[in-house]
Amino acid sequence: MQIQFWFDFASPYAYVASERIETLARSHGATVDWCPLLLGVVLKRKSADGSPFQRATEAEHRYRRRDIERLCIRNGLPLVWPTGFPRGSLLAMRTAYVAREQGWGREFANQVFRANFVHDRDIAKTEVVADLIEACKRPSGSVLELAQSEENKKAFLEQVEQRSRAAYSAFRRLSSAMSFFGATTSWKRRSSGSNESAKQARSAAVAP
Repeated sequence: MQIQFWFDFASPYAYVASERIETLARSHGATVDWCPLLLGVVLKRKSADGSPFQRATEAEHRYRRRDIERLCIRNGLPLVWPTGFPRGSLLAMRTAYVAREQGWGREFANQVFRANFVHDRDIAKTEVVADLIEACKRPSGSVLELAQSEENKKAFLEQVEQRSRAAYSAFRRLSSAMSFFGATTSWKRRSSGSNESAKQARSAAVAP
Protein backbone atom coordinates (compact mmCIF):
# COMPACT_ATOMS: atom_id res chain seq x y z
CA MET A 1 0.00 0.00 0.00
CA GLN A 2 1.20 3.49 -0.83
CA ILE A 3 0.11 6.78 0.74
CA GLN A 4 0.20 9.94 -1.35
CA PHE A 5 1.32 12.82 0.85
CA TRP A 6 0.38 16.13 -0.82
CA PHE A 7 2.16 19.09 0.75
CA ASP A 8 3.15 22.74 0.42
CA PHE A 9 6.35 23.95 2.10
CA ALA A 10 4.55 27.09 3.30
CA SER A 11 2.18 25.08 5.52
CA PRO A 12 3.18 24.47 9.16
CA TYR A 13 0.64 21.64 9.37
CA ALA A 14 2.44 19.98 6.45
CA TYR A 15 5.71 20.36 8.36
CA VAL A 16 4.25 18.52 11.35
CA ALA A 17 2.84 15.80 9.09
CA SER A 18 6.16 15.46 7.23
CA GLU A 19 7.94 14.56 10.47
CA ARG A 20 5.46 11.82 11.36
CA ILE A 21 4.10 10.31 8.17
CA GLU A 22 6.95 7.89 7.39
CA THR A 23 6.81 6.33 10.87
CA LEU A 24 3.01 6.05 10.74
CA ALA A 25 3.13 4.56 7.25
CA ARG A 26 5.70 1.92 8.24
CA SER A 27 3.57 0.92 11.23
CA HIS A 28 0.84 -0.02 8.73
CA GLY A 29 3.12 -1.62 6.18
CA ALA A 30 2.77 1.29 3.76
CA THR A 31 5.15 3.49 1.80
CA VAL A 32 4.85 7.25 1.16
CA ASP A 33 4.81 9.09 -2.15
CA TRP A 34 5.86 12.71 -1.44
CA CYS A 35 3.80 14.88 -3.78
CA PRO A 36 4.27 18.68 -3.97
CA LEU A 37 1.09 20.74 -4.32
CA LEU A 38 0.57 24.51 -4.37
CA LEU A 39 -2.04 24.98 -1.66
CA GLY A 40 -2.84 28.50 -2.83
CA VAL A 41 -4.09 27.14 -6.15
CA VAL A 42 -6.50 24.86 -4.31
CA LEU A 43 -7.77 27.57 -1.96
CA LYS A 44 -8.18 30.10 -4.75
CA ARG A 45 -9.88 27.75 -7.16
CA LYS A 46 -13.21 29.36 -6.40
CA SER A 47 -12.47 32.75 -4.89
CA ALA A 48 -16.15 33.75 -4.86
CA ASP A 49 -16.85 31.83 -1.67
CA GLY A 50 -13.23 31.25 -0.63
CA SER A 51 -12.50 28.98 2.31
CA PRO A 52 -12.50 29.19 6.11
CA PHE A 53 -8.72 29.64 5.93
CA GLN A 54 -9.00 32.62 3.57
CA ARG A 55 -11.71 34.23 5.71
CA ALA A 56 -9.90 33.66 9.00
CA THR A 57 -9.94 36.44 11.57
CA GLU A 58 -6.86 37.60 13.47
CA ALA A 59 -8.02 35.60 16.49
CA GLU A 60 -8.31 32.47 14.34
CA HIS A 61 -4.81 33.03 12.97
CA ARG A 62 -3.48 33.28 16.54
CA TYR A 63 -5.31 30.09 17.51
CA ARG A 64 -3.85 28.17 14.56
CA ARG A 65 -0.38 29.38 15.46
CA ARG A 66 -0.87 28.13 19.01
CA ASP A 67 -2.32 24.89 17.65
CA ILE A 68 0.87 24.25 15.67
CA GLU A 69 2.97 24.98 18.75
CA ARG A 70 0.95 22.48 20.79
CA LEU A 71 1.29 19.82 18.07
CA CYS A 72 5.05 20.30 17.98
CA ILE A 73 5.33 20.04 21.76
CA ARG A 74 3.16 16.92 21.80
CA ASN A 75 5.24 15.23 19.10
CA GLY A 76 8.62 16.45 20.32
CA LEU A 77 9.30 18.50 17.19
CA PRO A 78 11.47 21.62 17.05
CA LEU A 79 9.76 24.78 15.83
CA VAL A 80 11.07 28.25 15.06
CA TRP A 81 8.45 30.43 13.42
CA PRO A 82 9.71 31.90 10.13
CA THR A 83 10.44 35.61 10.41
CA GLY A 84 8.51 35.96 7.17
CA PHE A 85 5.29 33.92 7.26
CA PRO A 86 4.08 32.50 5.03
CA ARG A 87 7.18 32.36 2.87
CA GLY A 88 7.17 32.01 -0.87
CA SER A 89 7.81 28.42 -1.85
CA LEU A 90 7.37 28.28 -5.64
CA LEU A 91 10.99 27.53 -6.57
CA ALA A 92 11.31 24.99 -3.77
CA MET A 93 8.06 23.35 -4.89
CA ARG A 94 9.18 23.14 -8.51
CA THR A 95 12.42 21.63 -7.30
CA ALA A 96 10.48 19.16 -5.15
CA TYR A 97 8.64 18.05 -8.29
CA VAL A 98 12.00 17.32 -9.95
CA ALA A 99 13.24 15.53 -6.82
CA ARG A 100 10.14 13.35 -6.72
CA GLU A 101 10.56 12.40 -10.38
CA GLN A 102 14.20 11.50 -9.73
CA GLY A 103 13.50 9.48 -6.59
CA TRP A 104 14.81 11.76 -3.81
CA GLY A 105 11.63 13.67 -3.05
CA ARG A 106 11.37 12.74 0.64
CA GLU A 107 14.95 13.71 1.39
CA PHE A 108 14.60 17.10 -0.28
CA ALA A 109 11.20 17.80 1.28
CA ASN A 110 12.54 17.12 4.77
CA GLN A 111 15.46 19.46 4.13
CA VAL A 112 13.15 22.29 3.01
CA PHE A 113 10.60 21.88 5.81
CA ARG A 114 13.33 21.95 8.45
CA ALA A 115 15.05 24.90 6.79
CA ASN A 116 11.79 26.85 6.93
CA PHE A 117 10.33 25.82 10.31
CA VAL A 118 13.42 24.92 12.34
CA HIS A 119 16.31 27.01 11.01
CA ASP A 120 14.34 30.05 9.78
CA ARG A 121 16.00 30.07 6.36
CA ASP A 122 14.33 31.90 3.50
CA ILE A 123 13.33 29.05 1.18
CA ALA A 124 12.20 31.57 -1.44
CA LYS A 125 15.86 32.39 -2.17
CA THR A 126 17.65 30.53 -4.94
CA GLU A 127 20.88 30.20 -2.95
CA VAL A 128 19.04 28.57 -0.04
CA VAL A 129 17.31 26.08 -2.32
CA ALA A 130 20.70 25.37 -3.91
CA ASP A 131 22.20 24.63 -0.49
CA LEU A 132 19.36 22.23 0.30
CA ILE A 133 19.86 20.42 -3.00
CA GLU A 134 23.57 20.04 -2.22
CA ALA A 135 22.66 18.71 1.23
CA CYS A 136 20.88 15.91 -0.62
CA LYS A 137 24.15 15.24 -2.49
CA ARG A 138 22.71 16.38 -5.81
CA PRO A 139 24.22 18.94 -8.22
CA SER A 140 22.37 22.18 -7.51
CA GLY A 141 23.19 23.81 -10.85
CA SER A 142 21.65 21.17 -13.10
CA VAL A 143 18.73 20.51 -10.74
CA LEU A 144 17.80 24.20 -10.55
CA GLU A 145 18.12 24.53 -14.30
CA LEU A 146 15.70 21.65 -14.74
CA ALA A 147 13.36 22.94 -12.03
CA GLN A 148 13.07 26.33 -13.76
CA SER A 149 12.73 24.95 -17.27
CA GLU A 150 9.48 25.62 -19.11
CA GLU A 151 8.91 21.88 -19.48
CA ASN A 152 9.10 21.31 -15.73
CA LYS A 153 6.97 24.37 -14.91
CA LYS A 154 4.27 23.12 -17.28
CA ALA A 155 4.35 19.55 -15.98
CA PHE A 156 4.21 20.67 -12.35
CA LEU A 157 1.36 23.12 -13.02
CA GLU A 158 -0.62 20.40 -14.79
CA GLN A 159 -0.22 18.16 -11.74
CA VAL A 160 -1.23 21.00 -9.41
CA GLU A 161 -4.31 21.84 -11.50
CA GLN A 162 -5.36 18.20 -11.64
CA ARG A 163 -5.01 17.72 -7.89
CA SER A 164 -6.59 21.08 -7.08
CA ARG A 165 -9.71 20.11 -9.03
CA ALA A 166 -9.90 16.84 -7.11
CA ALA A 167 -9.17 18.56 -3.79
CA TYR A 168 -11.72 21.31 -4.39
CA SER A 169 -14.33 18.72 -5.25
CA ALA A 170 -13.53 16.92 -1.99
CA PHE A 171 -13.74 20.22 -0.05
CA ARG A 172 -17.16 20.88 -1.56
CA ARG A 173 -18.41 17.42 -0.56
CA LEU A 174 -16.98 17.83 2.94
CA SER A 175 -18.52 21.30 3.32
CA SER A 176 -21.89 19.99 2.18
CA ALA A 177 -21.68 17.09 4.62
CA MET A 178 -20.69 19.41 7.46
CA SER A 179 -23.52 21.82 6.60
CA PHE A 180 -26.01 18.93 6.54
CA PHE A 181 -24.69 17.56 9.83
CA GLY A 182 -24.86 21.02 11.40
CA ALA A 183 -28.39 21.61 10.19
CA THR A 184 -29.49 18.15 11.34
CA THR A 185 -27.89 18.62 14.75
CA SER A 186 -29.45 22.07 15.08
CA TRP A 187 -32.88 20.67 14.12
CA LYS A 188 -32.54 17.85 16.67
CA ARG A 189 -31.60 20.36 19.35
CA ARG A 190 -34.54 22.57 18.46
CA SER A 191 -36.83 19.55 18.42
CA SER A 192 -35.46 18.37 21.75
CA GLY A 193 -35.90 21.84 23.16
CA SER A 194 -39.45 22.04 21.85
CA ASN A 195 -40.32 18.65 23.35
CA GLU A 196 -38.88 19.72 26.70
CA SER A 197 -40.86 22.96 26.57
CA ALA A 198 -44.01 21.02 25.78
CA LYS A 199 -43.40 18.67 28.71
CA GLN A 200 -42.84 21.65 31.01
CA ALA A 201 -46.01 23.26 29.72
CA ARG A 202 -48.03 20.09 30.33
CA SER A 203 -46.55 19.77 33.81
CA ALA A 204 -47.47 23.36 34.57
CA ALA A 205 -51.01 22.79 33.30
CA VAL A 206 -51.70 19.93 35.70
CA ALA A 207 -49.83 21.38 38.65
CA PRO A 208 -52.04 22.42 41.57
